[in-house]
Amino acid sequence: VIVVPDYKAIMPLMSEISAFVKEFNISAGYPIKRSSLFGLIFEIFEAQRRKKKHGYYAKDYLSVISHPLSKNLRLADDEIITRILVHKTEEILTGRIESDFGGSLFIDLNDIENIDLLFLLSIETLKNMGIEIEIDRLKKCLARLNELLFINWETINTFKMFLKSLKELLKELVDKSFLFSYKFNLTIAKELFEFIEEMENLHFSDERFEKDEIFRIFEEIVSSLSIKFKG
Repeated sequence: VIVVPDYKAIMPLMSEISAFVKEFNISAGYPIKRSSLFGLIFEIFEAQRRKKKHGYYAKDYLSVISHPLSKNLRLADDEIITRILVHKTEEILTGRIESDFGGSLFIDLNDIENIDLLFLLSIETLKNMGIEIEIDRLKKCLARLNELLFINWETINTFKMFLKSLKELLKELVDKSFLFSYKFNLTIAKELFEFIEEMENLHFSDERFEKDEIFRIFEEIVSSLSIKFKG
């Protein structure tokens, strides 16, 4: 049984967090919360907040995987493979391609990963573009996307678990997305890595909280962070 402290109980922790934030707070600069990188993280949080026992809202699922940083992840040989896979998923879930899943309000990740039509259509489209890929590789690509953007966040109940999921996502984005093409996002990722390292050493990182409370505290911290403009 997880005992979750109420807001008053975590006020001492908030004081420590506030002191921690002052080390990162820059009075003038570009707010991290306005970046596309944080936009993706926020979409992930929202999907988790609205998730039900029988699955994710299809709209939330599509918002996360359709984010530019998500759908352009190079999880196979070329980022276009992920992009086509995401586009076909969107067409199926919105009913533009006829299937049993069109117009579904909720979607289960296992169901998505077993839609044969999704992979067959993706293979056909990629073949027309001169790209050959096996169905097993496509399935692994979608499974990895779901892992990074959804599964890793489902059982979070400590800051340490949260930071682990955040770090894994950031590493994949830095290594396998066009994040490096935009210096601002890359700088923000660097700041977040430093933030993770510092947070991991705080005394409450192993204490248990509700997932939404962890998300809320992180959002409060990030709202105080910005990247200094350089001449």
